[in-house]
Amino acid sequence: MSTQQQITVAVTEAAWRALDRAVGDFRRAEQLWLAAEMAKAELGSTWQEREAAKRQVRVRLKALRAEGKLLGTKELLVAAGLRLALEARGWDREWDPVPDGARDRGRPLGDYRAKHDESHEEGETEYPRLVNARLPIALAQRAVRSTYWTSAEWVARIREWDSQWLAEDSPPVPLEAWADRRRFQMRVVTVGDLMREAVGQAVSEVPRSIPGMIATVTPLEAAREAKGDDVPAGG
Repeated sequence: MSTQQQITVAVTEAAWRALDRAVGDFRRAEQLWLAAEMAKAELGSTWQEREAAKRQVRVRLKALRAEGKLLGTKELLVAAGLRLALEARGWDREWDPVPDGARDRGRPLGDYRAKHDESHEEGETEYPRLVNARLPIALAQRAVRSTYWTSAEWVARIREWDSQWLAEDSPPVPLEAWADRRRFQMRVVTVGDLMREAVGQAVSEVPRSIPGMIATVTPLEAAREAKGDDVPAGG
């Protein structure tokens, strides 16, 4: 049984580029940490000691990733951002499963264009880039369930509105009625909305949320320090 679930979200060009840069930064930090630790492992006096030390480094790498202290992949960084986004909304808790057949196929009822227009500069392309992330299934389900249940009331109101105003025998829709529908749509939070918040958190808040983040040093410095050699200033 799979332990991961893929979620794909459309984002702005600016958000995509910022995430790409952040992933690169975290990947370099992880690689530098790994190289430093492997350099230390190589100092063992026997092959058996060196191999045992390298196994311990890999075990620690896995643990640090699980703790959110090393985030060297896009999936790890987006997952950390999603956890912060859920916490910020007070949604980081257990939710009932979504009823069978309850989720509509196709575009959700939330009006993503209106939300985009309110939060981005005029003339900016909507969401031309896609972010694909394989997330822990429990985290992905929390995203789906939280958005479903917190938006259920507003989705129901939109459907009631549609039944009243969009039926074949309905009268012309007054402007104030359209305003009501837009207001309902703006209250709907889709999985895409939440994931875009997660990307924003991954870029801006995740780096600040890691207390005592693993220091990054070059492999050469690490090897020399492990051996007790002096490291010349500037290199």
